[in-house]
Amino acid sequence: MAALNFIITNSGLSLLSQVSTVGPVTINKVAIGSAGYVEAASQTALVTQIKQLTPDGSSVTAPGIIHITASDSSTDAYAVKEIGLYAGTTLFAIYSDTTAFLTKTATNTALFSVDLVLSNVPAGVLTTGLVSSNNSLTISSSITNAQVGVAFVQAGNNTALSVSVSGNNITVNLATGATGLITSTATTVRTAILANTSAAALVSVSNTSGSSGAGIVTAFAMTYLASVTIGQAVFNYPAATESTPGVAKIATSALVTAGADDSTFVTPLKLASRLSSLPSAFVRLIGDSMTGFLTLVGNPTSALHASPKQYVDAADALKVSKSGDSMTGFLSLVGDPTSALHTATKQYVDTSILFTPSSPTGSASGYVRLAGGLIFQWKHIVVAAATSTAFTWPIAFPTAVLTGQICKNGDNNGQVIQLAGISTTQGVADNSGGTATNGAFVLGIGY
Repeated sequence: MAALNFIITNSGLSLLSQVSTVGPVTINKVAIGSAGYVEAASQTALVTQIKQLTPDGSSVTAPGIIHITASDSSTDAYAVKEIGLYAGTTLFAIYSDTTAFLTKTATNTALFSVDLVLSNVPAGVLTTGLVSSNNSLTISSSITNAQVGVAFVQAGNNTALSVSVSGNNITVNLATGATGLITSTATTVRTAILANTSAAALVSVSNTSGSSGAGIVTAFAMTYLASVTIGQAVFNYPAATESTPGVAKIATSALVTAGADDSTFVTPLKLASRLSSLPSAFVRLIGDSMTGFLTLVGNPTSALHASPKQYVDAADALKVSKSGDSMTGFLSLVGDPTSALHTATKQYVDTSILFTPSSPTGSASGYVRLAGGLIFQWKHIVVAAATSTAFTWPIAFPTAVLTGQICKNGDNNGQVIQLAGISTTQGVADNSGGTATNGAFVLGIGY
């Protein structure tokens, strides 16, 4: 962005006139607005202010030019056509243009910098020392629209008085004695400054009224005759995080090697250097061959997890060995055998050989299954006089019942019990013509 030519307002000029008594003017707010116009020194506020920002940092890049930085991470969106510099509540300087020179969207953080060129800055006056000590000098700037700096320096032992100029900054190297104490008087300093052509073009120097100039001067740091400062001159951009745009330091090689810092950035050069220094003992992601054992955290829980020896051994122990083994549970086969050496299922054995689950003695019920599937069943029943009683076969006939009979038993009492009906699972015994409770065996044949 091009330099913006600010003008100092009348209120700002009033502040500058008090620099020698109240200290430098400090710009602590930057106001931005949306109105475009020709600015006037009589203004005391922006025409259409949007908001005020606190400067992030500033520096004097050249006499009369101040570089200022600011940021706005809010969700506000705007176009800036006017800027005002505030010293406290006083509008110190102002700039405006009919064309927007700064824009911000709602989704972006505005990080911007501007060179502020201050016009109509009056010449400044610096008074040094104390009149009562006869070492006071009055130094006045001879130029306008620029800052003139003056510094008195005490450095070393047995140094000679000298004056040097860099740009608009004058440095007076004071004379010292054998112990490093200053020996230059106000008069000798005045004479040395005026004798330097470059320094004399920048300032006029005289003994302050009431001071003879015979007193020893004191050292002071670079001081600007028309002092204008902005903020704290300390950069304070937001720190960059995973969610906040901002600034961060570049990591040193030591930080990259340590691998513990999470607030700095790694450059490609340092990353490549670190990767090249890693020992070959590490397993590469693209594939590698281990030279030793790899101990895992536990058994796998996902299909593609690596498996430890214990998991494989446990799974192997569940298999039946081909050389012979002892089962600890049931073995379910795919079906009945079809070859002489196939293992037979229970259902095949049950339907292929004679099977007698109960003995046909006394009052017991039971059945016999013959090879080929034919089944004989019997059941002892008791039927009360003049009633019919339903009964259930010991087992259900799988397919059909062929016939059924009632056989006389010892407790029949000479009565006749008839079989009223049968199915694969049950039947009905009829004693409706009997006068007493009768017992009998029911016989059924089926398959």
